[in-house]
Amino acid sequence: MVLTGRRRRPANGRAPAVHLAGWLFADLLLVLFLVSLSAQNAPEAPEPPPPPPPKLLSPDSCEFTVRLGNGFDVDPDRVVAELGRILSDPDDSDFNTDDGHGEPSDKCREHLTEQREIGFVIAFGSGSNQQIGAAKEFAAEVVEIAVAEIPQFEGAKYRELWTGGSPGAVELSVFFLE
Repeated sequence: MVLTGRRRRPANGRAPAVHLAGWLFADLLLVLFLVSLSAQNAPEAPEPPPPPPPKLLSPDSCEFTVRLGNGFDVDPDRVVAELGRILSDPDDSDFNTDDGHGEPSDKCREHLTEQREIGFVIAFGSGSNQQIGAAKEFAAEVVEIAVAEIPQFEGAKYRELWTGGSPGAVELSVFFLE
């Protein structure tokens, strides 16, 4: 018999079990690899930073009058100029001393000097009993201009009310943020 180097296949056409052992070992390694991957813990996401503390209103307020002329016509440039003057360098005449508020507190002057951010405004539009609606609208317009144009008022909420007096003046009670 001459050896040609070729092996014969068994008569039933199947490979012997010894030949399948390598494939079985490779499949077993693949399964173990996948199991080990799934058993690992996923890295934990870092905790988000805590939210910033909420801004609170200072219990101290400042009450002053913004005089804008006669009538209920609102001039935005004049509103910005007058409020800017009062907020940066107020005169004693800007504060209402005869309306029950008395002299401005040291805290009020300190807040104005530091140019603290204003969080809430109560605006009293002056007018007669027949002009309540117009006086309230005038006060709202003045505060809306302040919120839009003056950085200290940015984001401030407001409430417009009426007080007796001659048209063209708005009494403001401002509450600063701490």
